[in-house]
Amino acid sequence: MRKKIALALAMILLAQGQVLYAKTEKTSPPAQEPAKIEAAIPPEEVRNQDFLVPTSQGVLPGNLKEAQIIQELSVKPLTELASHYLVGDFDSGTILEGHEMNQVVAMASTSKLVSLYVVYDAIKAGKIKLEDPVVMDEEVTQLTGSTFKSKLGDQFTVDQLIDAALIISGNDAITALGKKVSGSTPAFVQAMNEKCQSLGLTHAHMINPHGLTDYALGDYNKMTVQEMFQLVRHLLKDHPDIINRSKKPLIDNLNRGFLAYNTNPLLGIVKGVDGLKTGYTNAAGRCLVATALTPAIQGVTEPMRLISITMGSPTNMDRFVVAKRLMDHSLKTYSKRVLAQSDQAMAKVPVIDGMEREAEVYPAKDLAMVWDAREKLTRKLDLKPLTPPLKAKTKVGQALYYKNGELVVSLPLEIRKDLKQENILVRLQKGLYQAFLQIEKI
Repeated sequence: MRKKIALALAMILLAQGQVLYAKTEKTSPPAQEPAKIEAAIPPEEVRNQDFLVPTSQGVLPGNLKEAQIIQELSVKPLTELASHYLVGDFDSGTILEGHEMNQVVAMASTSKLVSLYVVYDAIKAGKIKLEDPVVMDEEVTQLTGSTFKSKLGDQFTVDQLIDAALIISGNDAITALGKKVSGSTPAFVQAMNEKCQSLGLTHAHMINPHGLTDYALGDYNKMTVQEMFQLVRHLLKDHPDIINRSKKPLIDNLNRGFLAYNTNPLLGIVKGVDGLKTGYTNAAGRCLVATALTPAIQGVTEPMRLISITMGSPTNMDRFVVAKRLMDHSLKTYSKRVLAQSDQAMAKVPVIDGMEREAEVYPAKDLAMVWDAREKLTRKLDLKPLTPPLKAKTKVGQALYYKNGELVVSLPLEIRKDLKQENILVRLQKGLYQAFLQIEKI
């Protein structure tokens, strides 16, 4: 009997264990996937600083890491940050500062300015139009480096490709434009070289429209920095519309999923900068042709366009720092000073035996001059009393301007109305009066 009871209890316990086991299986939570942990941004890369920097996503606040790099680079000489540089005045062609300006160097994509010059000339001549279609061929779409990400058979307008070549330095865009203008790349390169020759750029040597090094030939587009300065001056005078393009912050071609920001590192950061072109190859280093327009101050300064060129920077940050330092310094230091306005009298001069006792003298023309704030500018008027009769517009003297004691310019001065002698009776009366005074003295 006891055996039967023990066996029955054992069976009951076994059944309960199976039920508990089954319940445990059913209530166990399902296996969880590992949680996705997003990589935290390092503190030194958080963009929370109070200065702006150029990035692939446009102009953004800097981070602590960039602040440290900029601080280190800012104490280095300009010549360590750029092997060649120049700052000049667009209007007069005056070179204000420079280093190694006459050495022939690789120009990388800044040489696209030659290509664009030829394209603009073709538009002006009516050879092509901005709305003309351009089909991208195999030669164009196989190009590397900075591109418009075009594919075989894509079609764009001349207008779109000019923007792509200038704003994002599209190698495919400028090559396609060259073929549109000249029919083939070699023919377009010939036109580029002819353009350089016509401008007197004797050291300029172009081998392709885009500026990439041809390693098979061991050759590249080249000229001197001073020649690049002259090229830009001619280009801006002949085709000023290029500035309206170069100041665009980005290209937004969303119908094909393309978005890219202007490669100019100073645009949107240095006030007044509105162009012009970047470049980079191993042979040239990082390059920038920048231009900025300063506003006029009524009666004090006229608008002034500065052109700044830096070549051979080792890194993008070196290029940014040296270009910004050079442009900031130039905008602060140089101006186009108003020295004289032709409608503003400069002085009054005594008139001997005239109907009037004195006459106003005016500058013969407006005069403004590039002025360095570090220099001392003085003016001296070379004028003598006037003896009528004198006709209006008669030159009666000059204004002499000196920089640091050295004469730099002389400006003719003139009267603006006729000066007449006094009536003869009045002159006789004055003469008698003077004679009586002499007699009294005797």
